[in-house]
Amino acid sequence: YNFLVNATAITGTFSSIVVSDPSIYRATLITTTSTAGILFAPTSYTLVAQSPNQVQVAGALNSFIGASGDRGTVSTALDTLSASAYGSAFEQIMPSVYSSLPTLAFNTANALNTKLFERIWLMQVAGLSGAAVAGDSPTQNNDNNPLGLKADENWSPFVDANGIFASANSGGTLDTYNAQNGGVTTGGMYKFLPNLMAGAYAGYQYTHAGYDGSTSMEDNAARFGLLASWAGETCYRNTDNIYLNGLLGGQMHNYNVDRQIVFSDINRTANATPTGGEFDSAVQVGYNVREGGFTFGPQASLQYTYLGMNSFNETGADSLDLNVDSFNSSSMMFTLGGQGAYRIEVDEDFAVIPMASASWQHECLQNPYGIQSAFATGGPSESFNFQSSAPLRDFFYGGVGVGFAIGQNWQVSVLWNASAANADLASQNIYISAAARF
Repeated sequence: YNFLVNATAITGTFSSIVVSDPSIYRATLITTTSTAGILFAPTSYTLVAQSPNQVQVAGALNSFIGASGDRGTVSTALDTLSASAYGSAFEQIMPSVYSSLPTLAFNTANALNTKLFERIWLMQVAGLSGAAVAGDSPTQNNDNNPLGLKADENWSPFVDANGIFASANSGGTLDTYNAQNGGVTTGGMYKFLPNLMAGAYAGYQYTHAGYDGSTSMEDNAARFGLLASWAGETCYRNTDNIYLNGLLGGQMHNYNVDRQIVFSDINRTANATPTGGEFDSAVQVGYNVREGGFTFGPQASLQYTYLGMNSFNETGADSLDLNVDSFNSSSMMFTLGGQGAYRIEVDEDFAVIPMASASWQHECLQNPYGIQSAFATGGPSESFNFQSSAPLRDFFYGGVGVGFAIGQNWQVSVLWNASAANADLASQNIYISAAARF
């Protein structure tokens, strides 16, 4: 509120400024060369906070009130905001963007683990993604050879390229983002027994996510693990069979996050390079029914994924940089559904195998967790806690694909899967695979 305009410079100070309700408002004299005014602002920033997380960051920002240096600059910028604009400023200052890292990791793990299980299943049915593809008849999967491999062909190397495209709405405290993820996984399996195969895989995944404003994230991750498949010898009726698949592995994540902070005359970017470790495990059980060229049946799986983030410090935003403590989150995804494939013999050296799958997925964990932070520079500051929220827990997960068996030892396949029917998160995934056997 400007109360004095003069043709020449204004000098001097007031001994005190009295407001009607000092428990709610404080007043600061603001002068330019020829204008003097009173800036009214809340006594505590918590008075204009609109959510529990905003109350946390607002309480920590109270230490900026009356401070010198950059903290004083930030406090003055906050004081110039209207009451309705404080919420947006608090949201940009708090570390909410980092709560999306576990969600992104869990979505990627779900997509890639599901793909590995599809590969194993298609190997068992002499389908499109395993060693027992080209030239094999599905009837070779019998009591003496439940995995469908010839006796002298025990090795099955493979390589997969993938693209994972996810989007999240601002549900709960999850930042809105669009993410693109691509990578390569390579590995191989060896038939140790007629009904037991095991092997290893390794790969690289790159993720880029764009958030509201100019906030962005990149992740370079190394992926590795072991996988195995068992098909029961005593559970057959003709060529029908039960099977059990499993994997154990993890990822090492190296993130680069640019967090934009824009309000009033503040326009800054806080940069951080967090690192994290991921543990993956999954088990799947299913049953195959074979009728002519068809192979189909139910399946259920349980995936457990853990992401642990190391502590890290931001730079680039001066007094708004955050020191973020370590935090972690876990996911347990239950899947129940079915899948089917049909082998079309074009000639003795070429077959086409279309397939489809559909399932319901339920997130059993990913419970709310806290991210503890403190302002890094400019003076002492009490830490504050950002609390994540529980996600919507149910998804539809389905997919279609086609494979091409070429000659006796080669195959190529293309698969598309989607995670949908969830208002908070959706994902579409594409895989291109090649495999051989010897």
